[in-house]
Amino acid sequence: MNRDEHMAVDRYLLGYTDEGIHAFIDQSAAWLGFGHRSVRHTTETIEYIESMRGDDAARLAALHILIDNQVLDREWLEQEVVPD
Repeated sequence: MNRDEHMAVDRYLLGYTDEGIHAFIDQSAAWLGFGHRSVRHTTETIEYIESMRGDDAARLAALHILIDNQVLDREWLEQEVVPD
């Protein structure tokens, strides 16, 4: 799921978004590619973001990580939530 799609899901499910949170979580994608999910896609990242930016930001991080780690059904989200 790309950043715009993540942000669309945020708006639909949470009512808000923050591009900076997604950029922080996916920062390592530039040099690690798909393997970037081994970095910053953890509960420690959620806790860090919460300590730095608060509860709303932590919810965004948790949702991003749940989607990327395939805990939430990405295909369903793309069909039902993300606008064409």
